[in-house]
Amino acid sequence: MVSVLTRRAHSALVPVLVLAVLGCEIERTREDATPTFEEVGPVLSQRCGACHSGDDAEAGYAVDRFLDAIACVPDGRAATLADAAGVVPLLAALDRDDHAGFITGDERALLRLWVAAGAPARVGFVHPAGVIDPRSADWHGALATRDGYRRMLDASLDDACGRCHAGAPAQPGGDGFQPLDGATDCRTCHSEPGGPLACGTCHGQGADPLPPRDNCYFPGGTVAGAHDVHLQSSGLFPAAISCGHCHPSLGAEVLSGRHGDGQVDVVLPDALEDWEPAAFDPETGACTGGCHGVATVSWTATASPEPCQGCHSSPPPEHPPRPCGDCHRGVADDGTALWPGAPHLDGRVDLGDGTGRCGTCHGDGADDGWPESGAHSAHRDPARGAPVACETCHVVPDTVDVRGHIDDTSAGAEIAFGGVATALGATPSYADGTCTGTACHARPGAALPNPRWDERLELDCGSCHATPPAPPHTTWNLCSARACHGGEVIVYPDGPDITAMGRDLHVDGTVNTGLP
Repeated sequence: MVSVLTRRAHSALVPVLVLAVLGCEIERTREDATPTFEEVGPVLSQRCGACHSGDDAEAGYAVDRFLDAIACVPDGRAATLADAAGVVPLLAALDRDDHAGFITGDERALLRLWVAAGAPARVGFVHPAGVIDPRSADWHGALATRDGYRRMLDASLDDACGRCHAGAPAQPGGDGFQPLDGATDCRTCHSEPGGPLACGTCHGQGADPLPPRDNCYFPGGTVAGAHDVHLQSSGLFPAAISCGHCHPSLGAEVLSGRHGDGQVDVVLPDALEDWEPAAFDPETGACTGGCHGVATVSWTATASPEPCQGCHSSPPPEHPPRPCGDCHRGVADDGTALWPGAPHLDGRVDLGDGTGRCGTCHGDGADDGWPESGAHSAHRDPARGAPVACETCHVVPDTVDVRGHIDDTSAGAEIAFGGVATALGATPSYADGTCTGTACHARPGAALPNPRWDERLELDCGSCHATPPAPPHTTWNLCSARACHGGEVIVYPDGPDITAMGRDLHVDGTVNTGLP
């Protein structure tokens, strides 16, 4: 039998909250003529079940169970409810020519009476007929939410769910609890981990905890929003963003505190350093700041933001004009894409391996932060002097992301002389790749007082000061005399030189002599 109706999987469509109560209802002799699914179900199964049953039901519509039979057709109309034009999809399908003869006149009349009565499941003494119909005012999910879920959570109450049904969140008697004979185990429908307290019970569908609930059973509910975008990893998200990032954490009982109070609470984390404070406007559904930088995004926008430019400019303002891949792992050099595994949206600016070591961005990529450009090597391990500390030419930051470290928009590193460069009253400067007036190179009589940064020079004593230096230095050439520089200097026929033991005392900002 071909039908336009569609079936939704029972477990995915109906996150009924607590009471799977069919077995709990004590059947009574009905004095009225209202049919229930107990009478209609066998008719539908016998006449329609050959095509409309099981997971592969024709047109996605099945009649195996009550909740399947009242599901929606492909266009979203409920199978057993009249639409705006007064058409009931189930009855309309059975009236079609391609379904002619499948049911008898009496059976058609029975179905019409059942639909007119609101398609009840069954009638019993314990619960009203609508107790398992999510669209009914008597639906057990709505009943369970009243009075702070007391029927679910307090087993001492006379009307507690757990006094009859196994699988309820709270049950009397502990391990010795015996459910009422015939009372359906809540886990028959609530089969997800957590049973009735699974996330998909109250929001989402079955195994899917994300809102919205199925519109077929909960019409007029919340819109989908951007939950999927946030909770699924993508090129922008290295991992799913947890629910607790935007909502209060669950209490020990799940339904406690601000969770389960009927309000959707959005509690965004405190602003991180250099991030705009995060804010959410419940009236407009707009998120600003935080993860999204300076952008404003709507909660109803279900697509991922445009890469990079969707949340911040690329590169950000006051960012060094260098290829992104020089400092950031897994980023295209032009800043237009992230590669799989790239750290992103983790609350910090990740540079290199994320350790914050100098070598992350310049140097050998590990602990050694010395770049190989220009005269770095000569300063790192000079032939005739002590190693030159980084702070001699640069401001060394306490942390990698401190302001002034990597926010310069000019090409090249910033020069800020200090230490031995400014010793002995020197006032050095740097321009166009040339150092001028440093205490290191520009002592009186220097042959190369203003070296260029990009020139690799072989320097000797006379390159930086006269040999011997100008007065008040003595004109003696007995540099290695004990009263002068002792074993730190050796004099060859062609002139003096620094010994291995003298390197640590040479170019250290102090004139060292053997005199007390």
